[in-house]
Amino acid sequence: MDQSPYIFEVTAGALYVLVGGRLWLLSRRTRQLPERLVGITFLLWGASYLLYNFPLIVSDEALLTPFFFS
Repeated sequence: MDQSPYIFEVTAGALYVLVGGRLWLLSRRTRQLPERLVGITFLLWGASYLLYNFPLIVSDEALLTPFFFS
């Protein structure tokens, strides 16, 4: 199976995690709620992208249901 369609989605997930982590660290320093909420949202979106695409990338059908559910 060709893995190239998943490169964009994994890259987007990694960028969401990176930006979310930086925003969350900024919120810890500034104690501001908007940065914390947006950072947590981006972290969850990034985790969602990565968990959803992981079983498709490794082509393991046994992992489809648990990873899609999470």
